[in-house]
Amino acid sequence: MEIFITLLIQADGMEQTYNAEKIYEELLTSTEMLEYVQNQCGMAQEVGELITVVSPQS
Repeated sequence: MEIFITLLIQADGMEQTYNAEKIYEELLTSTEMLEYVQNQCGMAQEVGELITVVSPQS
């Protein structure tokens, strides 16, 4: 099963957009989030490779 979540982040300026993107990126790749996903999915191994954050500017 694959789950994709797409967030469109727009703000009044590029700096605000960049800052908002960074907040979500840090949240999604945090240790706490990885542990949460691991516990919710009943996975014994590291789940870091399952979460990918991509910016359209990348």
